[in-house]
Formats: sequence, C-alpha cells, structure tokens
Amino acid sequence: MASIIIKPGLKSINLAKYINALGPRLTRHGYNAKALAELLDTKPAEIRSFLQGNLTPARTQELQNSLLAIGIPL
Repeated sequence: MASIIIKPGLKSINLAKYINALGPRLTRHGYNAKALAELLDTKPAEIRSFLQGNLTPARTQELQNSLLAIGIPL
C-alpha cells in the first residue's frame, strides 16, 4: 500500500476554508439541521438548503431574521 504524505500547511488550508461557514458555526453552538427545523417550524431539508446557500435571498433573509430573533448567534 502506498503512503501519502500530507504537508501541515495543505491540511490547514483545506480545513480553514469551511471552519467559519454558517453550518459548522451553528453546529459548534449545538444546533444541527433537525434542531433548527424544530425551532423555526420548517423542514430539515429546507434548513440544509439554507446552510448550503441554496435558498432564495428572500427566504434566506427570513430564516436569518428568525434565528436572530430567537437569540441564535450567526
């Protein structure tokens, strides 16, 4: 089996790209898609789309405002 050597700098570049994205930040605060869906009275699939940035700008803003209103840090 061949060995692959990963340089430390390369590893941190790939990890750092997503570490401060909305999904990982909310997860660090204890909120997953299911918990957010229950809090916002929506479906987990819509929350996953929100976290991936696949919703319309109007719906994204609506969910962001709802999260802020209930005290979830963004």
